[in-house]
Amino acid sequence: MLIKNIFVAVRRFDTEHQAVALFSLLHVIGVGLAYAVVGPRVLAAGNSSTEAVDWPVLLVTTVFDLAVLEILLYVIAVLLCGDGNRVGRLRAVTVFLISIHALLILGILLDFTLFNLLGTHLLDPMIIDYMKNPRIQKEINLSTGSIVMMAAVLLLIGAAEVGVRHGCRWFVARLAAWQLPVRRILVFAVVILIVPCAVATITVRHRNPAAALQADRATLLRQVIARVRVNDERKSEYTRPLHERYAAAEFPRLQRRPDILLIQVESLRADIFGTTPHPKIEEFVAQYPVQESACHMSGATGTDYGTFSLLYGLSGIHFMACSEHGHRSWPLELLRANGYEVHGVTSSNLRKWQPAFFLNDQFDSLEAYTHLRFDHADRAAVTWLREFHRKRQSNRPLFQFVFLASPHYNYFYPEQYEVDTPVFDPESIQTIGITRLRGQRELLVNRYRNSIRYVDALVGEILEIYRDELARDELVVVVTGDHGEEFWEHGLFGHIAPLFYNERMQVPYIMYLPGVEPRTLPLSSHMDILPTIIDYCRPEEAFDLSAYVSGRSLLQPATAPVLATVTATGFPGADGRFCFVTEAYKHWVELQFDTIVPQRSTDLQDRPVEGADVVRSLNWCLRQHAAEVDRLHVPR
Repeated sequence: MLIKNIFVAVRRFDTEHQAVALFSLLHVIGVGLAYAVVGPRVLAAGNSSTEAVDWPVLLVTTVFDLAVLEILLYVIAVLLCGDGNRVGRLRAVTVFLISIHALLILGILLDFTLFNLLGTHLLDPMIIDYMKNPRIQKEINLSTGSIVMMAAVLLLIGAAEVGVRHGCRWFVARLAAWQLPVRRILVFAVVILIVPCAVATITVRHRNPAAALQADRATLLRQVIARVRVNDERKSEYTRPLHERYAAAEFPRLQRRPDILLIQVESLRADIFGTTPHPKIEEFVAQYPVQESACHMSGATGTDYGTFSLLYGLSGIHFMACSEHGHRSWPLELLRANGYEVHGVTSSNLRKWQPAFFLNDQFDSLEAYTHLRFDHADRAAVTWLREFHRKRQSNRPLFQFVFLASPHYNYFYPEQYEVDTPVFDPESIQTIGITRLRGQRELLVNRYRNSIRYVDALVGEILEIYRDELARDELVVVVTGDHGEEFWEHGLFGHIAPLFYNERMQVPYIMYLPGVEPRTLPLSSHMDILPTIIDYCRPEEAFDLSAYVSGRSLLQPATAPVLATVTATGFPGADGRFCFVTEAYKHWVELQFDTIVPQRSTDLQDRPVEGADVVRSLNWCLRQHAAEVDRLHVPR
């Protein structure tokens, strides 16, 4: 039936069909030129490296993709609208194409808008997870005005498409009246458009893969293709199971078994404590000798990979291997083997962010307050923790994980904590009005600071719950963040984009180990926290900690240069970008077709650097990275 319908359509390629063909052709040219003109600007706004952006590559890629898409749409339309008389069939095909075109153009506009604001596409894994989340409206607080505006834009696009369609019909009729060979002209135009673009897409993209990659990042259609390919791309050495010894380990006995309180705060960037009073945490730091870090890196720029690095002691490059093969956290299993109860309470629902659901399975119990607004959820979490502590009768040591989420966008807090003013009205926060949102930066930052004040008060309440354990020197305390938050310091907002600036990945690190002298480390990361606590607990038998974790004990002097690895959410399949951090440099790199390609190098203040020493540092990082992958995964 499909072949018959297509054959009939080709044979009856009269003025109506010619008008439809011209309509599709103009759509390809118009959208292709718009992408080619706006694409480099979008990439620059998204803070991608624009040196490799090649206008012709972007143009031919987009035009070829759109041409293939139009052909597929026409075939689908003919298949779906094949029955009925010729006029009715053509009308149905036209309505189908106009509807799909309107939705596609709206999607492209939204994609451009999102990329300018957050530096990520509609089809980014984290955005898709947001869309799947039943709490999406509460999380992004999309206003009614934004929804009405999108509907109005869709109607305007549809009206414009109808106008272009009627214009094509009139133009073809005029050409036919002038007795011009319209069919030959259209065939010639299509051949001239598609054949060179097809050849160029194959050859030019092959010769300049860097430009092709940037073109792919600028186009929504290529993001669709990337999502289709993601499962194949994940079949790399990074998704190999971890080494057999990881699951078969005989855990050493710990000579010291203090309770452990690990507090993680959402979007807690490191420099916020320098601008926002936090009296409860300051009081704790003044009263107890704590370990701090001049530069502490999360494991990622997103919650799931950052929390993974914290709970596993592994860098985020191993996230997908643990997710796909069900590996449990070796540090938590060691604590459990030594009699620890492992409990958690959270305001962030990791189970809804695929594929991070396995993180919830690391706890004996996890109380999740995910149905409430974040500030209300944090209050409920602290209330639960107080009751849990009061009623607990067990003499077993406790590992207690607490995840507070009030500093998550939209930065909610109780009214009494609104100290920094004026603030942006959370009910009017939109993800559509980029100019308006960017223009209200200080008001947004004030909301963020006020949410930090609220979290500081909650941390003070939590520490008060454990005051007896603190007085007996029987409690290890850690306060840190899952990742940072950017407020247009580098042109973007939030933390979703895989960009490795300090505002996005540098977080506070406060660790209290009873009996250990205070000090400030030059560099540390999330993957070091649990290895440090295990070392503090003094295992009886000597064993090689590096066989099970990426991190190191911060209690021991470094015997080699320190290296931290920060990954993009979705690594390795959905996004291949990650960053090496040393005590001198940060190296942005990307996994492209099983090859690690350098993107840029900076100092620790994000200023570009170059030179022989930078190259030596990068090469050393690459060697250490390869050694870690080989050490922790099953042999190839």
